[in-house]
Amino acid sequence: TITSINGTTLTGGAQSISVTNGTVNISAANVITFTAVLNYNGAISFPYVISDGHGGTATANELITVTPVNDNPVAVNDNYTVAEDATVTLTPLALDSDVDGDTLTITSINGTALTGGVQSISVTNGTVNISAANVITFTAGLNYNGAISFPYVISDGHGGTATANELITVTPVNDNPVAVNDNYTVTEDATVTLTPLALDSDVDGDTLTITSINGTTLTGGAQTITVTNGTVTISATNVITFTAGLNYNGAISFPYVISDGHGGTATANELITVTPVNDNPVAVNDNYTVAEDATVTLTPLALDSDVDGDTLTITSINGTTLTGGAQTITVTNGTVTISATNVITFTAGLNYNGAISIPYVISDGHGGTATANELITVTPVNDAPVANNDTNTPILSTAGETPINALKATDIDGTIASYTVLSLPVHGVLRLLGVPVIVNQVLTTVEAGKLTYDPSGIFKGNDTFTFTATDDLGAVALSTATIIIPVANNAPIAHDDTNTGIPSRAGATVIKALTATDTDGTIVTYTVLSLPVHGTLALAGTPVTVNQVLTPLEAGNLTYDPSGAFSGNDTFTFTATDNNGAIDVTPATITIVVEKTILEAISDPMNSVVGIDKTVTVLNVFDNDTLNNNPLVPSDVDLKVLTPDPNGVLILKPDGTAELVPNAPAGNYSLVYEICEKANPGNCSSATVSVSVVAPTMTITANSYCSKDTPYVSYNVTADNFTPTGLLTINWIDSANNIVATQTNMPLSGDVLWPGATVDSNNNPTDWPGWVLSNGQWTQGNDGFELTRPAVTMQFTLNPTKSVVVNYPAATSGCNARPTFGIHAGNEDDVTLADGINGSLQVINVLDNDKLNGVAVIPSEVVVKGINLPTGITLNSDGTIDVAPGTEGGSHTLNYQICEVANPDNCSTATVKIFVEIPAVAIIKTVKLNDSNGNEYAEAGETLTYSFVITNTGNVDLENLLVSDPLTGIVMNGGPINLSVGQSDDFSITGTYTLTQADVNAGSISNQATVSGTTKSGIVVSDKSDFSNLDGEKPTVIKLDGCVIKIFNALSINGDQKNERFYIQGLECYPDNTVQIFNRWGVLVFERDHYNNNDIAFRGISEGRVTVKDSNGLPEGTYYYIIRYKDKQSNAQQEAGYLYLTK
Repeated sequence: TITSINGTTLTGGAQSISVTNGTVNISAANVITFTAVLNYNGAISFPYVISDGHGGTATANELITVTPVNDNPVAVNDNYTVAEDATVTLTPLALDSDVDGDTLTITSINGTALTGGVQSISVTNGTVNISAANVITFTAGLNYNGAISFPYVISDGHGGTATANELITVTPVNDNPVAVNDNYTVTEDATVTLTPLALDSDVDGDTLTITSINGTTLTGGAQTITVTNGTVTISATNVITFTAGLNYNGAISFPYVISDGHGGTATANELITVTPVNDNPVAVNDNYTVAEDATVTLTPLALDSDVDGDTLTITSINGTTLTGGAQTITVTNGTVTISATNVITFTAGLNYNGAISIPYVISDGHGGTATANELITVTPVNDAPVANNDTNTPILSTAGETPINALKATDIDGTIASYTVLSLPVHGVLRLLGVPVIVNQVLTTVEAGKLTYDPSGIFKGNDTFTFTATDDLGAVALSTATIIIPVANNAPIAHDDTNTGIPSRAGATVIKALTATDTDGTIVTYTVLSLPVHGTLALAGTPVTVNQVLTPLEAGNLTYDPSGAFSGNDTFTFTATDNNGAIDVTPATITIVVEKTILEAISDPMNSVVGIDKTVTVLNVFDNDTLNNNPLVPSDVDLKVLTPDPNGVLILKPDGTAELVPNAPAGNYSLVYEICEKANPGNCSSATVSVSVVAPTMTITANSYCSKDTPYVSYNVTADNFTPTGLLTINWIDSANNIVATQTNMPLSGDVLWPGATVDSNNNPTDWPGWVLSNGQWTQGNDGFELTRPAVTMQFTLNPTKSVVVNYPAATSGCNARPTFGIHAGNEDDVTLADGINGSLQVINVLDNDKLNGVAVIPSEVVVKGINLPTGITLNSDGTIDVAPGTEGGSHTLNYQICEVANPDNCSTATVKIFVEIPAVAIIKTVKLNDSNGNEYAEAGETLTYSFVITNTGNVDLENLLVSDPLTGIVMNGGPINLSVGQSDDFSITGTYTLTQADVNAGSISNQATVSGTTKSGIVVSDKSDFSNLDGEKPTVIKLDGCVIKIFNALSINGDQKNERFYIQGLECYPDNTVQIFNRWGVLVFERDHYNNNDIAFRGISEGRVTVKDSNGLPEGTYYYIIRYKDKQSNAQQEAGYLYLTK
C-alpha cells in the first residue's frame, strides 16, 4: 500500500497533496491523479513510500513530464471618452497579454473578422474603421451620446484566443433638431389639423417648438398665415389647421422652422395632398325663341359649368331619363327630340305659341347633379285654314236646281275670308243665284252658303267639285276639299186611289187599275202588300194573296167582291217597282167605298169658348154629321133650327155655322137643329149644339230698363184664352192719377220710351222725365212727367183692360237714366317738378282745373285713376300725385281719367307733365407732389396740390357746388361753382397741403373729398371723391418715399451752400439712430444719436480731438461712416461705407 506521497501520509480517504508545480488528488475510490499548476510544462518529480503491511517500506519517485500546451492570451476591456459626433482612436491590445509571450493580434471586432487591410465594421451606435496602417478608430452614430460597448477577439497565433470589450463614453454635444416633412391628405374644401412636430426629433431630447411657417414668425397666439393655395390657422390653444383655397385640389407644400431652444434649428415642409371632392355642376337656364310650328335646336349645356372641369352630360329632360340614343320626350305643349348624334331639338305642339319651360338635369359623372330650365318663347305664325270635305244628301236625278250644303272651312287663329272653286262637277251644273259658277271663281262666305246643283236628269252616282279657302290674313288652305253630291235614282210613286159606289151586295166588281209613276224610268211590277178586310180581291177569278206580284196588265184586271154585310170603306195596299229595281217605300192605298144610305145628325157640345168683342164662330154642325157613314155633303141635305137659343147669344146660320154674338157674356147656351136628305126629305135627323162661354183674360209683364242712359219699358201682353183681333192701347198714369200719355195701336210686346224721355235719330237721349236744362246745367224740375218717377201705372187695353205698376229704372254701373253731366278733365300745360331722390308728396292736384256739370269737380263725386303711370308715380284718389324715391328721372307725360261716381261711364281724360329731378354729381380727386428740391423724394415742408374734376351727372342744373376735405391742414381754393347738366369743371377748385414729418414717416396720405350742391328746387346732392372713376368712391392715396434711406456720401465744404452736410435721406423717419464717422486711420471723428440732417448733422467738423481748428474743420480726404438705426418694426439696421470730403 502507499503510505505517503511527497512526504504526506495518505489518510485512506479522498485527499489532495501539493507537490512542486502541481497537485496530487486521491479520490474516495483511491484513484490517484496529478494536475500540473496552471500553464506549467516541464519535468516534475515527487517521491512516494509503499509498505507491505509487515513493516517493510520502500520509496520511489513519480516522474512526470508535462508537455507544453498553448495558453490563451488575456484580453482586458479598454475605456475611452469622446465627444458626440467626434472620432476616437482605439488601442484594444494596449492592456492585453499572453502568458506564453506570444505576439497578440486582433482577429475580430464585434464579431466581424479582420481582413488585415482597410475595413469598416458596424457596431451598435457607431462604426469602427481600420486604416491601411492598422489604425483603429471609432465614430459614434450621428448625434449619439452615451455608453457604447462592443467585443473584440485576440489571438496568440497558436490557437489561443481571448475576448474583451471596447468601452466608449460618448459625451453629449447639442445637435440641431431634425425636421421631417409631414404628409397629409385632406378632401377639397375641408380642413386638416397639422402636427408639424409629430415626426420631428431632437437627438438631445430637447423640447421642440415651431418658430415660423412659410416665412411668417409665429406670435405665440392665434394667428392666420397665407400660403400658396390655402391658409394656415393657429388657434389660441396652438392647434394648427390648414384649409385649401375654395375648390382647390392638388399638392401643397410650405416650409416651417423648428427650434430646440438651444440654438439648434431645422426646416421641413408640410406636404398636403388635397384630394378632389366632386363639386356639383352649375346649371344655368337657357333662353330660345322659335316661330310657331318650327323647330329649334337646344343646347342645354352651353351655359352650364363645372368647377372641377368634369365633362357634363344631360341625364334627364322633363323628368324622362335619357337613353343615350335617339329619343323622343313629350313635354307640355311640345316634343323634345334627341337624334342619334345627340342633337337636341324642340318642336311646339301644332299651332301652339307662348312660353314653354322644360326642366333638365345634368351630371358631372361623379355624382354631382344640377337642374335648370330650357325657356322657349314660341312666337305666333299665321296658320293656313283647312277646307272641309263634305257629302250632300242625295239629290234625285230629276230634282232640278237644288240647294247644297254650304262650303265650310276652319281657321284656328283667324276667320275665313273667301272660298275659291278649283274644279266643277262633271254631271251637273253648280250655280250661284242662278248663274253657273266658273273655275277659280272666288266666293264670299255668304255666297258659299247659297250654291245650288242642277243634275242632268240622266246621271246617277257621285258628282264632285273641289274648292279651297283663304283666311283673313291671306293664307290659303294647304289642301283642297272635295264636295260629293250623290245623284240618286227616283223611286217610283204608287198612287192612292178610291173606288166608289159599290153597293154592299154588288158581288165581284172590276175596280180601277193600280197605277204608279216613275220620273226616270218605267213601272215593271206591282206588289200587293195587304188585302181588303171586308171583301175579296181577285185576279181572273182567283183571290189575290199578300205579296203577290202583278204585271202592269194584271194590275188593270182586278175585281172586288163585298161581303154584303159591310158598308163603309174597305182598303188594300200595294207598292210599285221600276225598271231600276227601285221600290216605292211608301205603299199606296186603294180605298173601296161600300155604300149604305144612313143619315145621322150628331150633337155638338163645345166647352170654354171665350166671348170677345167680335163674332165668334163656334163650329159647323155638318162637320160631324154623316150620310151612309160618310161625311155629310151639306148640299145633300136641308137644315133648320128646331129650338133656338132663348138668350139670342148662340145663332145657327144656313151654312151650318154656329156663332156667338160679339161680347157674349159668360154662361151656357144651346139650340136644337134638324137635317133632312134632299133626295129623300123624309130621311131626317136632329141634334143639339151647346156651348160654354167664358170671359177673356190676359197676362201682362212690364219691366223698366236703362239703355244708353235712356229709360225704357219692355212689356209683353199674352191673351190667356182668346186670340186677339186688334192692337193694344196703353195709358200712362202718374202718381197723381193723371193720364200723362196714351199710346194706341201698339203691338202685343215691345219696348217703349218712358214718357218724358226723348231721343235723337241715333237713339241718343235728349231729355228725361223730371229734368230741366237751363244755362247748360241739368236740374230736376217740373216738366209734366216728374210724377212718373219713381213709378208709373201702365194701363193695357186689348179686349179686357189690365194695369201694372212699373218702377223707374235704377242707375247701374253701365247706365244711368238721367242726363249725362258734362265732364271735362283739363290738361296741365305747365311742367311740375318732383324730387326723384327723396320723393315728393302731392306735387300737384290734377282735379284743380277739371269740371263736372259745368262747375269745379268735387273729389267725392268722381273717381280718378292714372293710365299706365310709370313705376314710382302714384295718382291718389283725391287727385294729388306722389313721386316715390328712386323714380326714373326725366320728363313724364301722365295720362289720367276722371269718371262720375253716379255715372261711371261718364269719363274724361287729360294729361299732366311732371319732370322728375334726379340730381347727381361726381368728383375725381388727383394729387401731385410739389418736389421743391427736385430730389424726387417727399420731405416735410414740401406741398401737395389736389385737383378736382367735378361733373354734373344728373338731369338737372346744380348750384353752389363746394368741395370739402377732412384732411387736417388742407387749404381749399375756389368755388362755389354752378354746373349745367353734363357739364364738368376741372380747374375752379383746388387744394394745397403742406407735408409734415409724420406724413413722411407714415409713407402715404389717403384722403377723400366731398362735393355738395343743390338744385334750383332745393334738392341737396353730394358725392365722395374717387381717384380715377366718376362712378367710384375710393380715397385718393399718394405714396411718400421720404423714408427710403439714401446716403449722399460726398461733402463739399466750400461755402456755396451745396452739399455742405452729410445728408442721409429718410433718416428722419427713424429717430432711434446713431451716426459714426471715422478717418482713414480708424479714429472716430464724429458720433451723434438722433441724427436728423438739420440741427444734428455732420458738416465736416470733428467732435473729437483731431480737429486742430474748428474753423478749418476736418481735412479733405476719405472717411468711413457707420449708420445704425431701428426700422419701424424696431429691427436693427446698419449702413456703412465711404464718405468723401472736399473743400
